[in-house]
Amino acid sequence: RQKLPDVVNAILAVIPEELSASSMQFSAKNISLVISGNSLISMNGLIDNITVLGEQKNILKNLIVQQLSLDVKSGTYSISVQADIR
Repeated sequence: RQKLPDVVNAILAVIPEELSASSMQFSAKNISLVISGNSLISMNGLIDNITVLGEQKNILKNLIVQQLSLDVKSGTYSISVQADIR
C-alpha cells in the first residue's frame, strides 16, 4: 500500500491531456482504469505510455486491454485497462 500514491501519480502523469480517467479501481495487487476521449490517436498514446510504466519504470506488469468501445452518439471512445502493480 505504500507504493499506491506513487502508482496513481505515475498513471495520471501519462494520461494524455485529451483523455480523462472516468474510473480508477485499486486493490493491493492490481489496478483497473477506464479512460475516455474523442481520439483514437490519444488512446494509442495512452497504451504506449502505460506500457512504458511496465517496461522501463517497473511500476506495472501484465497489462491487459479489456475493452475498447465507441459511443456513436457522443463520438467518445472508452478503453478499459487492467494491470498488476509490481
